[in-house]
Amino acid sequence: MKKGYVLLQVNVNDPEVFKKYPELSEKIISKFGGKYLFRGGEFEVLEGSWDFKRNVLLEFDNIIRAKEWYHSSEYQEALKIRSNSTTSNLIIIEGY
Repeated sequence: MKKGYVLLQVNVNDPEVFKKYPELSEKIISKFGGKYLFRGGEFEVLEGSWDFKRNVLLEFDNIIRAKEWYHSSEYQEALKIRSNSTTSNLIIIEGY
């Protein structure tokens, strides 16, 4: 079965609220077998425009586990924090 990836683009609007998100979400990601491939970090736009300051890529064993993580009751608390403190895009995609 192919891997499942989550690509998240984030602009933090309320750093004080957002600071609760990383630690909480990290525990939940780990519980579902996910791991960070990158989280933030420097980047350079080579084509087009990129309106987000923070980028995150998660890897799960498969797309089913990635969806289970996202829709889990545990993640919903973290998602509320992120939704209330950022502007973001998130996709789940199947890969290698």
